[in-house]
Amino acid sequence: MRPLYLLLAASLLTAHAAQVPVPTPTGGIPAGATVARHEGPDLTVQTTAPAREGLLSGLRVTAGPVTRTFPTWRTLSNPTFWPGLSVTDLTGDAQPEVLVALMTDEGTGVAVFDARVLGLPDLREWPVTPPVPYLRQQVRFGPNTLTLPGRSVNLPRCPACAARPPVSAIRSAGPCRKAG
Repeated sequence: MRPLYLLLAASLLTAHAAQVPVPTPTGGIPAGATVARHEGPDLTVQTTAPAREGLLSGLRVTAGPVTRTFPTWRTLSNPTFWPGLSVTDLTGDAQPEVLVALMTDEGTGVAVFDARVLGLPDLREWPVTPPVPYLRQQVRFGPNTLTLPGRSVNLPRCPACAARPPVSAIRSAGPCRKAG
């Protein structure tokens, strides 16, 4: 019996030393667990509630003396997919911002991320333009063209597709679907 206690104590010490939260008896991540850390500047992301149904909902970010809670933020509770932190100048103003990458969903070959940007030193959240609607506004597909702001690119037609009329502009600009 004694070796089991020693093994349990040793595993808790290594988890504490590595700053990895110890799962609760039900296997979840407890409230207050640190799920991301950055040095220089020192930043931490902590949970505000225990993990439920594979998600951590509500996160608290601390930078020096400033702490802000973001109750609507969510990320997967699997430690492999915990938040990523980067500190860099995202706006070109020579002032660093914090980029928090939250993985909100995953599947076979698919990962869905939510990008959050915080200003330093106050940790105020900045709006982030969703990329798909923005790209839909900026990029246009034609039967044999791809049009970007200020530039149009001619796309070669596939020989198998050239013999048949296009069903739609989107389909004709997409991958070749050989008749068969």
